[in-house]
Amino acid sequence: MAAGPEMASLGWMSGCWALERNGTRIEEHWSKPAGELMLGYSRTMRPGRPVFFEQLRIEIKEGELTYIPLVGKQGPIPFTLKKSGTNEVVFENAAHDYPQRIAYERVGEELKAKTELLDAAKPRTQSFSYKRISCD
Repeated sequence: MAAGPEMASLGWMSGCWALERNGTRIEEHWSKPAGELMLGYSRTMRPGRPVFFEQLRIEIKEGELTYIPLVGKQGPIPFTLKKSGTNEVVFENAAHDYPQRIAYERVGEELKAKTELLDAAKPRTQSFSYKRISCD
């Protein structure tokens, strides 16, 4: 199956992004969409040492755009597309403990990401506002 316009439309996420807060640096790196796949990774660094990392991919799986992080020993966790627009995309997996929703939005030279639960009565949200960096 050839990649549909949904995969190609995620090109706005590609590149290297970082934020710094409280002495911690978080980076996300995303490839350009190619065929049915985008690859990425995230790493969290404290001075002199990594404290967290995950491998990321967005692919067409069973005809649906799917976000799949691979974190530690958990194995791949699929999140299916819930909503997409010109510069935003939202993926959900109600069966996962946390997060259940992962959203990205491009605002100028910032990539905003948010993870949250689906039940608004149980607020547990993390927000990230990345700035574009060089992909050295």
